Amino acid sequence: MEILQDTREKNGWSFFTETVLKYKLSCGDYTSSLLLGSYAIERKASTGEVYMNLGRVKNLQRFHREIDKLLLLDSAVCIMEFSEADIAQFPENSNIPRYRSPSKYEVTAGKYKAGERVDAWGELRINGRHLRTLINQVSDRIPVIYCGSRRNAEQYALEQLRDLESKL
Repeated sequence: MEILQDTREKNGWSFFTETVLKYKLSCGDYTSSLLLGSYAIERKASTGEVYMNLGRVKNLQRFHREIDKLLLLDSAVCIMEFSEADIAQFPENSNIPRYRSPSKYEVTAGKYKAGERVDAWGELRINGRHLRTLINQVSDRIPVIYCGSRRNAEQYALEQLRDLESKL
């Protein structure tokens, strides 16, 4: 099987012994050479990534345009490398650092002092409950699969690609 990974995909899956080629996909992060144009997988590595896609208005609009493109295919799925429980615990386990350093602009404006630690979680605009609502809006449009871990997500994606190719 020849798996196509979008060129913009960061820290992508290796798919064990399968051939993975970088390819600029029109939508999604993964497909196979035989399924190109009919099936795609959108991958989300963490609740922090989902927050970046859905929790900010500019990114939310862009993400929904991506979903619109996926809907033009015969089939698509959004695979999460985390569990549903991780959403309820957001921002725990989100890969969003608890604290951050202030930017030079924040220091210059007098908002923070140089070297001060800023509560990054306190600046988040949504909680796990709201994040779940936003994910449910996505799942109303395409299936969302929670795999609990990166390895499980990669295995699930590989099984889906193999299954769909076997039906061709």
